[in-house]
Amino acid sequence: RIGLTPELPGEAEPTFVFKHLVTLEVAYESLARATRVQLHAQVAAHLEARHADRLAALAPELAHHWARAERRDKACPHLIRAGEQAAAAFANDEALACFEQALEWLPADDHATRMEALFRCEAIHDLQGRHEQRRVDLAELDALALASPLLAKAMADLDGIEREYVASKGGDPNTATLGWKESRDQLARL
Repeated sequence: RIGLTPELPGEAEPTFVFKHLVTLEVAYESLARATRVQLHAQVAAHLEARHADRLAALAPELAHHWARAERRDKACPHLIRAGEQAAAAFANDEALACFEQALEWLPADDHATRMEALFRCEAIHDLQGRHEQRRVDLAELDALALASPLLAKAMADLDGIEREYVASKGGDPNTATLGWKESRDQLARL
């Protein structure tokens, strides 16, 4: 051994680190792309299996490895969790990077997760005073809400509840539905 990857003392399992970043980069780039993808997938799967009880703590590492393994479906939940952790630590740029990457990779029909990530981005942009970007987030949220089947179901449920409410108030639609129409209009604007 020539000391390029010394062992870290005090670790439960043998753990080695690259002494110099350049050595790490040269070693990594010397691997074929397909090999790197496969190794990242193996590392991520190993971490999930070995540390199933603390996946939340490993979210940034899991997001990194699943992303490098080109498994967007597996990376996105960890990206969201890593973004939440970064936001909680006020690492706002890191949090935005996680949420924005997740938004880029999430399927278009995953309305709930997309809305969650957009809400997080909007809150961070508000905190940072980036009002133009916040307006973009809100416009995307608005468009997503209108396209969401969840909203359509909520509107249909609300209409059914409105009919029941009107009937319970003696059937006078002029007085009984005023509050329901306002609520429905507010829901439609979400």
